[in-house]
Amino acid sequence: MNFSCISAGRRAILSLNSLLMVSSRFFLPGLSSKQKKYSEQRLVGYTQEQMFDIVANVAEYPQFVPWCREVNVQVHSKNLFFADIGIGFPPVQVTYRSKITTVKPRIVKSICVDNALFHNLDTIWRFEKGVANNHNSCIQFFTLVFEFRSALYSNLAHIFFDQVVCTMVIAFLKRAEAKYGPPSLDHFKTGTVLSKIN
Repeated sequence: MNFSCISAGRRAILSLNSLLMVSSRFFLPGLSSKQKKYSEQRLVGYTQEQMFDIVANVAEYPQFVPWCREVNVQVHSKNLFFADIGIGFPPVQVTYRSKITTVKPRIVKSICVDNALFHNLDTIWRFEKGVANNHNSCIQFFTLVFEFRSALYSNLAHIFFDQVVCTMVIAFLKRAEAKYGPPSLDHFKTGTVLSKIN
């Protein structure tokens, strides 16, 4: 297991909470407010269907996703629904609406459509078949793009972005372990991350 990533994520939570307590007049020089993007490709010890079900079950996010306080899901069709997602890390307490489309068992796409805090908050999860000799595996593609409207929060996000994303990805993998039992391979090993762009 990648304990360094987990501990970095925990440090990010504590540090981000502390820094977000500063006044809105606080200024970090030399940092831009451009959007941040993270993308990774990882070999995972669960099937496409199993990982799809974890990610697509947005109503359960408050049980395991960091900073997710509440979710209210409104189903429009089999492959389309909206979710009002409440997140919170002091002093940020906000609810935003996401439009979520799915293609079972391969794709879960979430786009923020109504919020004053984020300019962008989009995620795409894609699951492909894993290694040929392990039918209980899949290749997980994850992309996150976000940008705060506030320059202050955007600057802070640039500092902690990598650790926060790391914590999120681990949360979904740990959720799969809790629901399905031990994985068929150690997806926390360095070699299972096939590519990473940030």
